[in-house]
Amino acid sequence: MRYISKILIVFIMFYSLPGHAVYKCKDEKGAVTFSGIPCGSNAEIVTIRPKATNNTSNKKDFLTPQERADLRRYESRKPKRDSLDASLQKNDRDYYSESCKSAKMYQQDYKDELRTGCTASRCEQVKSNIKYWKRRVDRYCN
Repeated sequence: MRYISKILIVFIMFYSLPGHAVYKCKDEKGAVTFSGIPCGSNAEIVTIRPKATNNTSNKKDFLTPQERADLRRYESRKPKRDSLDASLQKNDRDYYSESCKSAKMYQQDYKDELRTGCTASRCEQVKSNIKYWKRRVDRYCN
């Protein structure tokens, strides 16, 4: 337990030290120098603040020329992708609309057959088909 607490204390001491301290020093002639280590008793720690900018760092600045070309090509194709997406969505709506109509038609045909009368074995098959097309109606029409 003592061993662990000593390690913890040492860790806290090193963790709390500033990682990149900059010291400002003046020599006898009045020249100002900046250093990573204290250069005398008159050294003072300087707080360096990042330059304030209106925009955040631009990720495009870190791309290679090939990656920039790929990104430009990708962005130039966006209108085409959007129109294809819209077309696919329309096709999906049309598909579900047609499937809904067909499923309702088949379901109604089997209901009519059941209502007009059928043999015992055929009636079981018709009831099964009605259930099948009911599931399809629920899937495509809702």
